[in-house]
Amino acid sequence: MKRFRASVSTVALVAAVILLLLSAVLVNLLFLSSYNAQREAEINRGRWFLEGRVEEYFDSIISGKTAFSLGRFDFQEVIDGKDQHFTLEVYRNKEEKFSLHAYLKWKDRYKIEQYLEFSRLNLFDYALYVNGDLNIELKKNIAIAGNLGLTGRFSAAGSGRLYLFWPNYFTPRVDYASSAPAIRPYFFGSDPLGLLANVEGDFKADPLKTSLSFHKIEKLTFPAFENMWQGFYRYRDDSWVVQNYFLGQFEWIQNPMDTEKTLVAIGDGYSTRFDCPSEISKSWNVQNVYIKKITSAAKFQNIDSLDYAYCYGVENKNKFFSFNRGIIDLKASGSPAFLLLPEDGYTSLGVFQFGGKGWSFISFDEKIEQIYLNRPSYINALLSGVDYHYTAVSKSLKIMTEKFYADYTAFVGEGNGSRVEFPCGYFPQNTCCYIGGRRTAAFSIQETKMVFSSPPPDGKEIRTMRLPNIYLKKAPPSERTGIFIDKMEKAAVLDLSAIQNPPANGVIISYLPLLVRGESSFPLAIVSRENIYLENINPQNKGEPVCFVSKRGVWIYRKSGRKESKINKCFIYSPLKGLFTLNENGEIGGSPASIYGSVILSFENEKGAMDYGLFENHFIYYAGITNYLTQKPFSLFPLPLKIKMVRRS
Repeated sequence: MKRFRASVSTVALVAAVILLLLSAVLVNLLFLSSYNAQREAEINRGRWFLEGRVEEYFDSIISGKTAFSLGRFDFQEVIDGKDQHFTLEVYRNKEEKFSLHAYLKWKDRYKIEQYLEFSRLNLFDYALYVNGDLNIELKKNIAIAGNLGLTGRFSAAGSGRLYLFWPNYFTPRVDYASSAPAIRPYFFGSDPLGLLANVEGDFKADPLKTSLSFHKIEKLTFPAFENMWQGFYRYRDDSWVVQNYFLGQFEWIQNPMDTEKTLVAIGDGYSTRFDCPSEISKSWNVQNVYIKKITSAAKFQNIDSLDYAYCYGVENKNKFFSFNRGIIDLKASGSPAFLLLPEDGYTSLGVFQFGGKGWSFISFDEKIEQIYLNRPSYINALLSGVDYHYTAVSKSLKIMTEKFYADYTAFVGEGNGSRVEFPCGYFPQNTCCYIGGRRTAAFSIQETKMVFSSPPPDGKEIRTMRLPNIYLKKAPPSERTGIFIDKMEKAAVLDLSAIQNPPANGVIISYLPLLVRGESSFPLAIVSRENIYLENINPQNKGEPVCFVSKRGVWIYRKSGRKESKINKCFIYSPLKGLFTLNENGEIGGSPASIYGSVILSFENEKGAMDYGLFENHFIYYAGITNYLTQKPFSLFPLPLKIKMVRRS
């Protein structure tokens, strides 16, 4: 019995020990669980703290409050009454990729780390960035100092020359995403800023530099306007949101290159004189009139081709139309107008062009009422379909009457592939020569002989044509045909030199057209949903950088009498296919414009400018502002930031 009681006591004691052990384990588990939960909570706090500081760092860079730079940066904050240290290390992996290593020892106990790999499109790296196909004809010299970024086909040809700057420390680079550009530039090594005094002449080329560094990139990206608008908008200063015209600080600007035109009247098939609406000032200087079929009576409509102009690129426009006291008079629709055709108006025998590159005497949507040869009279009138045929698409008039060829042309001979001399008798002025019906100028007159530079092909007839006087009378605009003039735009004036209270984050937002001039004392970003016109910006090259971003277009604007326009230390983002110059009289081209900065042509508003040839009428000079950014590798303005990879401890 005693032995049984002893066994029971032993079992009870063992059970008690086991329970104590289990209780200790449970207590320890509960303690460990609480400790782990607290530890995990603290680690999460450390992660949130570090990630928040990394986000603040990037926000500061994007807003322009902090200049981006490489290196190690140590910070300190007081957390829960104690100093907390953390470190950011920023370094470059590759030319276009960067890494950020953020780390700390949270409350001196837990190591927290975060790695980010990111890239940022530094658009200041490009002097000129073209996002599309661009074929330019150079009539004057263009100098580009800096790299080119191209997403489409790019070519430059013509009588002018394309110069690239090549100092000892810099080799121009062309990044492209399509086919390699068709350019053969000349290189020069003089100071870019010194070129402004020599814009019309040839620059001293460096014969040792004969090639470019071409680099194909599969995808070149650029920020769309809406992305840039949203990026800037978040940093707006409400006192610098331009929505109303204030203090009378505005100017009327006539822009003949903007495709948005003003409808002033609608044809009825009889009238040639039209009253303009009352808001059209009698003092306005109407430079162009456009005739185009319409489907609505909207006040502003888009006309993206000069082929709808009543006439353009011709001398003495006042012989074709007039604007006086608010009345437009289409003179050539009331009486015959003499046509002084340019050289390319006579390219084919018996064919006369009424329009060509840079000139036209008739709109696509106009009809010919009468054609006269020699002088306007009943006898000299030609009958449509009998004496001539007119093709509106090509604006070509073909003479079909035999009398014309008998009176105005003469047979010279027929080529045999070897003969170069042909007797021609008297060769009067205003006479053209044609081989096989195509005009040629490759000959000389020696006494009574025509001597060709190369033998005319075998079997090709050689004829001369004496140029007749041609008179054109147009039909009055028919029903549902609109009469348009260039839009007069009310632009709010922004004088950078007069700004005393700069926007908090350096961002000015505008819903109105802007005319900007002056020298900026602060880095600024000016973003508008309408046109931006630039007068001289930082003309002495002493101001701070200014970023211009427009949804409709950026234009170079010049006061009358100014010999050139100077746009210095600027970043220009334009949705058009080029930068175009106009003056306060509504005239295009003329004196040169110089741009010292970076230019993006995004092509988002590709048809926002009339089809004037890019660079044809004025000299434009681009230059990168890398000197200014030597200590600031990235722009001061919010440009695209792409996080490639994130890893944390």
